[in-house]
Amino acid sequence: MNVEIKVLNQNIARIITSPDLDGSIISFKRECISALSNLEIIPSSPMCYILYHDYYDRTIDRNEVYIGQTDAGMNRIKQHHQHKENWNKGLLFINRKPSYDFSFKLESDLIQLAKESLKFHVSNIRNENRGNLCDCQIEEYDNYLNNLQTILTAINIDILERNYDGAFIHDTQLNLKAHLTKKTLPYEIKILAGSYAEVCRLGYTKNLFNKYDVKIEVRDKEIITNRKDNRLHIIKEEYFIFDDDMNLTIENEEKMALYNFLSINGVRMFNYIDKV
Repeated sequence: MNVEIKVLNQNIARIITSPDLDGSIISFKRECISALSNLEIIPSSPMCYILYHDYYDRTIDRNEVYIGQTDAGMNRIKQHHQHKENWNKGLLFINRKPSYDFSFKLESDLIQLAKESLKFHVSNIRNENRGNLCDCQIEEYDNYLNNLQTILTAINIDILERNYDGAFIHDTQLNLKAHLTKKTLPYEIKILAGSYAEVCRLGYTKNLFNKYDVKIEVRDKEIITNRKDNRLHIIKEEYFIFDDDMNLTIENEEKMALYNFLSINGVRMFNYIDKV
């Protein structure tokens, strides 16, 4: 894939284009918002954008990404500049044939892809699920999304790339913590096998579960990573299953490990844990 990058005067922004992409990507630094706005090259038509912080440090709460859509051009970005913290770079996705449905669907898919990447904390409060495309538009949209991902990788922007090693601890990123998926007996706690949650957040509790023969099931989950050819990525999910007839006799230090697990992951199995 050929990718062309045009640097605007005094490095205000970069315009990224490709013959394979039906539109353009504008990359800019937060400090250049006013200068970019003054160029008056950003249309007031439906488009998506990503605001992110590229300083990678897993010890601080700075690696955030926010994904949105707007038809207000730079005015919306200026609002975020005033009110939203923890971002220093932005991407604007401008389509040659803009539409609200296209923009809404792209926003929804980008949010999901960013969450699955496991590197950035996605600060969107809602999981958007809007945008209705007809059958004749789906192939065009899928090509656009696939090519968009390829271009971002080519220019070394890894927001949408899956990266377990770069995982952070955030309450809104469920793949990074143990998650109670069934709140009635038998309770089920789910974690992503091989993830940061399994390696660092189960801690001594996993040994405790093994000691008392807590049932563990490994289930496959399919994620489509390439819409064009329906390429699938299989991830393993581990489920710890607690039945009502289990009889746990836990020492004090083990009980402390269990309650630390509950505190760290936010998982509470109601009356079952209370009787331990």
